[in-house]
Amino acid sequence: MRKFFNDQAEKWDNIAFHDPLKLDVILENLDVKPGHTVLDVGSGTGVLLERILQNTGRGGQVIALDVSENMLYISRKKHSSSGILYLQGMAEYMALADEVCHRVICYSVFPHFKEPAHTIAEIKRILYPRGILVIAHSQGRDKINEIHKKIDGPVNTDYLPDGQEMCSLLEKEHFVAKNIIDNNEIYCYVAVK
Repeated sequence: MRKFFNDQAEKWDNIAFHDPLKLDVILENLDVKPGHTVLDVGSGTGVLLERILQNTGRGGQVIALDVSENMLYISRKKHSSSGILYLQGMAEYMALADEVCHRVICYSVFPHFKEPAHTIAEIKRILYPRGILVIAHSQGRDKINEIHKKIDGPVNTDYLPDGQEMCSLLEKEHFVAKNIIDNNEIYCYVAVK
């Protein structure tokens, strides 16, 4: 997976479209406040970083985590803010202390977790009590799954779970669903620790 995304990094911003209006909906659900620490899992080239920083203010921080060092390299070139900490690694095993983040967002990355249940448990570990987790895509589940099936390489078996499976994954870690938007246009599961 790391090699696949490293190979895609240079052209990623030209091939991946993120509807700004849908991003607004997703980030409203993240409910970032001034002073928050926000983890952007699968941050890629940093499509959300500046938008999140606008809400965290001067006292806040965004942690950009990605398995691909090439994606993070491009993100660093685009975003020079001292409020961003870049970490290369896997979401299943994060090098972060317990309860250090107020918010966690998994935007356009969830299908690529090889151990989704373990990843959700790890997110729970690093979230503050009553912290918010958002798992989102700016396209519907069927569209995302269709796109992945057509790609040659390790992502062609990666899929976005249906509502029942996603709710079950979250409930096993005692997350409480706060809001769910799951239609042809957007996929957004909002849960509270």
